[in-house]
Amino acid sequence: MNKQVIKRAKRESIFLYYFCVKAFIIVLFTTILNGCNSINHNPVEGAKDLTVLLLKHQQSENLNKAHELLAEYWAAYNNEEKKEFLQVLNDNLMEHDDIVDFLVQPSFIKYPMFGVYLKTMFDLEVDLGKKTPGVNAASKGLLFGSILSEYDKNNEIDKAYNVVSTMYGKLKDSSELERLEFFYAFRRFTKEGGESGDRAYKLLLKLNTLNKGSITDFLMLALESTIDFEEPLNDNE
Repeated sequence: MNKQVIKRAKRESIFLYYFCVKAFIIVLFTTILNGCNSINHNPVEGAKDLTVLLLKHQQSENLNKAHELLAEYWAAYNNEEKKEFLQVLNDNLMEHDDIVDFLVQPSFIKYPMFGVYLKTMFDLEVDLGKKTPGVNAASKGLLFGSILSEYDKNNEIDKAYNVVSTMYGKLKDSSELERLEFFYAFRRFTKEGGESGDRAYKLLLKLNTLNKGSITDFLMLALESTIDFEEPLNDNE
């Protein structure tokens, strides 16, 4: 009887040992995994990590996970850190049309976070473009609007046509994000630029009546690349 008790005790001890070891391994693995998935407190490194993770979700076509990830990273940084984070992310996404297309195509009502990212990134780029002409796509959009305004003021239709044609050639070969940023800035110029903004917009409409191919192509590209940031975005800012 004592021998059976001893054997049973040994078996139970061995079972308990392996159970504890297995539990320890699971906890250790989970801890390591969570550590690997934690958000880097350095906004520059965080932007790099997010780009890699978004590419992964784009390849698996998992919009829900991508949207959750965007929300997690958005909440991870304070306002100053967020500026640096978004500037680096903006630069990274210039090289990834696949990620941008993947995140832009769905409705921003259902998946609002990327709209929040884009609007904030573009506003930062517009502010930078106002201070440093030629530094980014936003500054080019602002300059483009200013040039069109001057040409309209002086009734220089031919020069305006050439500028639009040249800009179309550059934009069609640019990245998706660069086009979105350019037209966001140009649209802001037409809406907020007072008389100059009105002139630039009216000149484009005037050029459209010429029925020339490059003008039509430019306006089609503008239509495709102009994002309507719907009202629900304001709740997430």
